[in-house]
Amino acid sequence: MRFSPFPEDGPEKLHLAAPTGPSRERRRILRACVWLAAGYCVAIIFLTTVMRGFLGGERYELTAARMTLFALAPVLIMAVSLALLWSRSRSLRSMAAQSVALSLGAACIFGLLDQSLNVYESQQVAFDLSDFSYNMLYGSALVFGWCCLLVAYLFSADLMERERRMHAWREEAMNAQMRALRYQINPHFLFNTMNALAGLMEERAVDQARTMLLSLSSYLRATLTLDPSAAIPLEEEVAMQQRYLDIEQERFSDRMRVSINVPASLGKTLVPALVLQPLVENAVKHGVCSMPGPVEIAVSARADEDQLLLVVENDFCPLTGRISHGTGIGLRNVRERIALQFPQKAALTTETVGEGRRFRVTVCLPLRWG
Repeated sequence: MRFSPFPEDGPEKLHLAAPTGPSRERRRILRACVWLAAGYCVAIIFLTTVMRGFLGGERYELTAARMTLFALAPVLIMAVSLALLWSRSRSLRSMAAQSVALSLGAACIFGLLDQSLNVYESQQVAFDLSDFSYNMLYGSALVFGWCCLLVAYLFSADLMERERRMHAWREEAMNAQMRALRYQINPHFLFNTMNALAGLMEERAVDQARTMLLSLSSYLRATLTLDPSAAIPLEEEVAMQQRYLDIEQERFSDRMRVSINVPASLGKTLVPALVLQPLVENAVKHGVCSMPGPVEIAVSARADEDQLLLVVENDFCPLTGRISHGTGIGLRNVRERIALQFPQKAALTTETVGEGRRFRVTVCLPLRWG
């Protein structure tokens, strides 16, 4: 179903599009209309018979003719309902005019049937105009009330279907954007790793390069099969980053130190897949690769009320460490991913600590458990 709230001829004219979904959806709406019409007819019959008697009004005698008249009322209601369902693609103004016309027509038919049954029961030939006029006014009001109820239900059903489809489209758009951001990481990661392999080859460390290449193959096999929009346990995310750092340590084993401090109690918390990868890559690139001497890379996690804080730190040289400006592709990628997946509930912050010689990235995520 498609609902267009602002058509081409102005915002005051609302359009209901004809159902374009599967037949199951149309059957569901038709079934709901039948039950709604049945309930409406039962309520009207109850009010015009039982309640009328309780209030001291004229009591209806449930004769065969009167029962026939009551049986014809739901038939008229369903005929009016089918006519409105058939014209769902029209504007609200057109449906309102059609409701008035259908109400008058149904009331006229009901009034004529009532007069015919009265003539049949009383054997009178005279046509009672006042009674017919009363039936017209009373019947048209009841049928028009039903038309308003049905149109309101149809608009509600179309709005809910439209919201459902828009939600599905938003989900699909978000997944597509997440995949695009995820695939953006791959060239970034491969570029850094190929540089590391090239460095080992230049140093003629063939055995180290072979070990690193095998580790890289295993790492890529594990990471490239992940769903970019999926959430994985933190312990799995940390294990993959440990694997990546093991690869880099093949090249920088003499001056690269790795510290991972993730409490076991947080191992089952859920995080976006590979959310730490660009941050760890940047720590290697702007820490180990950009300054001489020993460099420590520290990965830690802690819970703060309903938030999960993931922290990646590395030593760096303030004169050459451009990552502190936060303009790299890695930081931007993580910011966009968490903002897309957790609107208004996630954040990425950067700061320098340790007298400006240590760079820290903190990712704040909602605390979720697997």
